[in-house]
Amino acid sequence: MYRRRARRDFLRLSKSKKRSAKAIRSAIRKQLQYIRRDVGYIVRFVQNGAKLTEKQKNCLNLVTTVYEQQRMMFEDSTRSIPRRIVSLAQP
Repeated sequence: MYRRRARRDFLRLSKSKKRSAKAIRSAIRKQLQYIRRDVGYIVRFVQNGAKLTEKQKNCLNLVTTVYEQQRMMFEDSTRSIPRRIVSLAQP
């Protein structure tokens, strides 16, 4: 839903020459909010009767797990977490 806005926010940070810690945390917060919102939409669709394939279910579970890990790292201001998933392609 917010793909263009999320991409624009990401590029705004990545193209900046100097990235302050405040700007990085702000960008991470925005990206986490976009993911939370989109996952919420998908969960509502499923609750209203939409069917997901097994591949889509696995992908949704993986994205939810990555989101939770990233959120915990963001809230605790840490850079690592046990059993962290780094890549969606190779969980």
